[in-house]
Amino acid sequence: MGVPLTVGVIGVGKISEQYFESLPKLPGLKLVAVADINEERAHSVAAEQGVEA
Repeated sequence: MGVPLTVGVIGVGKISEQYFESLPKLPGLKLVAVADINEERAHSVAAEQGVEA
């Protein structure tokens, strides 16, 4: 497989939990960042996922 497609999730509310569960199961995708209007929540979720906010 080639270079993975990097993905960022914008909006880390309740529905994003399903994204974080599904993304690792999709070959060729790599989560690299999250963003949210609530900066504290963005940083918290980023730390949980091991990515940048």
